[in-house]
Amino acid sequence: MVVTRLIKQQSTGGDASAVEMTREIWREGGAGAFFNGSRERVLYWAPAIGIFLTAYCRIRHAFI
Repeated sequence: MVVTRLIKQQSTGGDASAVEMTREIWREGGAGAFFNGSRERVLYWAPAIGIFLTAYCRIRHAFI
């Protein structure tokens, strides 16, 4: 969440540090605000990571 907001802020010309952005997110929504969008990220990355790890383990097993 912090990285996403920093990237968006840079595109609009803002300049804040990661610590300042973390404080701002905490003020806006507390601890729960850091997990906004986490479900979508898991659904997006889980299949790709699963395919990668499956391929890696099979290749590694074939060469060992």
